[in-house]
Amino acid sequence: MSSVPFDTHAAVKRLTEAGVTEAQAEALIRAITEANARADLATRGDLNETRHALEADIADLRAEIKGLETRMVKWMIALVAPLYALLIVSLFT
Repeated sequence: MSSVPFDTHAAVKRLTEAGVTEAQAEALIRAITEANARADLATRGDLNETRHALEADIADLRAEIKGLETRMVKWMIALVAPLYALLIVSLFT
C-alpha cells in the first residue's frame, strides 16, 4: 500500500481561511487522511510493472496472430488452387 504525500496542516489552514471552522476542517482532513490510508493505491512502479506485462502479452498476441495469418494463407492457397485447376481444365475440355 502506498501513501500520497498530503500536508494536513496546510489543508486545515486553507479550509479555515475559506471560512470553515477549525474543528470542521480538522475533522474533514482527518477523514480524508484515514480514507487515503485505507486506500490500496497503485504506485508508479506498479503501473510500470503492469505496463511491461501488458506490452509482453501484446507482443505474444501479435506473434500468435502472425502465425495464424500464415496458416490461414496456406489453407486459402490449398483450397483455391485446386478450384482454379478445375476451372482451367474445364475451360480446355
